[in-house]
Order: sequence, then structure tokens, then C-alpha cells
Amino acid sequence: MNKPSFFEIVTAPYYFCIGDYEQKYAGVRAMYYLCHALNELGQEAYILGAEMDVMHLRCPRLQLKDFKRHQQGQYAPIMVYPEVVSGNPYNMPNVVRWLLNKPGLLGGDKELSESEMVFVYTADYMPEGTQLPLLSIPVVNDSIFHNINNPYDLKREGTVYYANKYLCDGG
Repeated sequence: MNKPSFFEIVTAPYYFCIGDYEQKYAGVRAMYYLCHALNELGQEAYILGAEMDVMHLRCPRLQLKDFKRHQQGQYAPIMVYPEVVSGNPYNMPNVVRWLLNKPGLLGGDKELSESEMVFVYTADYMPEGTQLPLLSIPVVNDSIFHNINNPYDLKREGTVYYANKYLCDGG
């Protein structure tokens, strides 16, 4: 049995179809964080569609040289689309759809394709009558709320409420 070379790809790479990183969107952060986590775990994962690099995350943009290397090695990438992307615009053979919201609510298709492997971020986004696997990743860096040795800790007062989704839903 041949052992894989340290310098060769031994698994299919992951391609994430997502635009530029924006801190204000949890779905965008989830896609970037999953890409980052896969890279940190030794997989090969790339971002497609983004124009900028995110310095604090290991989420490289797919370069032509990498794409050609994958083709030459006959590795069929695993394309990860969020629910807001309609169909399979990159025409990839292996598609994973990650429902980061209800299908069709903010764009994309309302109906799921049977040819795709589908994961859902939370049971709240599960289409009625389906049973899909959950794939959740933390999207809030709670260290900003639990800072250690902050000289202002004893001077804080008041309460803060975050009501973005409440307000967006007409509340």
C-alpha cells in the first residue's frame, strides 16, 4: 500500500462561494469561519467571489494556479453554497448547500435540489417536512464581552440590547 506524499493533496478541496467578509452578517461570518476551520484542520479550502483578504482568518481566495493543480490531480472540489445562491453557478459536480437562513427568504431557490448534500445551521431554518443534518459554527467572538483585566470593568453601567433581527422583522 502506497502512503500519500506529504506534498500531495489527499482529499478533495473545498470551494466556498461567498462575497467579501462583512462582520455585520452572521451567515457570511459562518461561511468564512468554516473555511478557516477546515484549513486549520489540514484540509484545503478556498473562497470564490471575494475581492479582499481577511487578515485574521485563513481563507485564501482561489487562484488560477490552485484550480489548475486541482484539475490536473483530478480532484473534484466540494462546492459549498449558502442558501442565497441559486442553482450551481460554478457547475461543480459535488455541491453542498448550507442553509444559513430559510431557503428563498433572502434570495436563492426555495426548493432544495436532490442532487445536493444539504446542511442546516439551526433547526429554525429547516424546511418543513425535512430532516437535515445540523452544521453549526460559532459566529460571535464572545471574548470581546469577557475581557480580562480591563480597567473599565468596574466603571461600566447600563444595559445594551441588540435588536437587529427584531427590527428587520418590523418590530
